[in-house]
Amino acid sequence: MKYLLDSHVFVWLFAKHNLVGGTARALLNNSDSEVFVSLATLWELELKHSKGRFAYSAHELQKAMSDLGVSELIIKREHILLSSKAGVKHTDPFDLMLCAQAIAEDMTLVTADQILLKNFPNSIDARL
Repeated sequence: MKYLLDSHVFVWLFAKHNLVGGTARALLNNSDSEVFVSLATLWELELKHSKGRFAYSAHELQKAMSDLGVSELIIKREHILLSSKAGVKHTDPFDLMLCAQAIAEDMTLVTADQILLKNFPNSIDARL
């Protein structure tokens, strides 16, 4: 199974791991699971860091990815084209990109975003 981490879930895994629920943690740690962080997430968090609204730089985030053993998911043209057609009622362009990537790459999105959990069928609640 392939899982795509929403930005906050990625941060939780390396900085506030107690916020990730036992069920979600078991799924992500399963030996058959492939876990990914999108370049869109790195971009979003680096933008927040550059504005002083987030503590970790892109360099630190890349190290966290390595430490967690998660893979980087590049942004493809297909993802961009699908992002406006994913059928998700959300205003955040980064979340729309994650949904498009999850659809295109046949991944399950791991999130705690209530809008995504309600409107994006291939998602699981990271808090469970």
